[in-house]
Order: sequence, then C-alpha cells, then structure tokens
Amino acid sequence: MSPKRSSTSSGNPLPRPRYLGIEVAGDHTFSPRILERWLSERLAADGPSPRLRVIRIDGRRALVDVPHTWAGRARTEWTGRWMASDGMVLEMRTCRTWGTLVGGKRWLKRRGP
Repeated sequence: MSPKRSSTSSGNPLPRPRYLGIEVAGDHTFSPRILERWLSERLAADGPSPRLRVIRIDGRRALVDVPHTWAGRARTEWTGRWMASDGMVLEMRTCRTWGTLVGGKRWLKRRGP
C-alpha cells in the first residue's frame, strides 16, 4: 500500500458525498424538508431516489448533500422550470458541485445578483 494515498482512495467503502449549490428563482419561503422532498421526487421519476439532505438555505440559494453517483443527474434534473407534486412551480438553476462542504459554504456567503 502506498504511503501517499489520497483521502479519496482510503479504505472507506462509502464514497464521499458531493455538495451541490442550487438557486431557486423568485421569492419563495420554504423549509429545508420541503425542498428535500421536492428534489427527491424530481429524481424519483425512474425509480427510487437517493437520500438527499439540504445543508442550508440562504435566500434563493441552497446547498444540498448529494451522493457522488447522483450529482450529474441531479444537476440535469433540477435545472429548469418544473412543477412539484403539491402544485408549486419551481424554477431552479444548479450552480456548481463541490467535493467538500467548505467551498459550498463560501459560495453561500457570497451574494450574487
């Protein structure tokens, strides 16, 4: 075993999560649990969805914990305008994916237009 192993190639059988930054258009007020449900339902169109966790919501921005194998699909499915199961019309834009929470939290602190 190489003494210069990176943290991503450690013996941990569970892959590291990815943190996905999303922006929701408009002025919506909703809880992290409701947003988690909407995002999970969007990914569940073809079968069971992964476990998601909204880390933080700050105005129009949110940071979501997504399994690394679902990050690409989440970016595709969550970008655009769509209707949630409860009739709420959402317009979202996925912004960036981070491998660590630090980068995502830094993005949340910056105020965009």
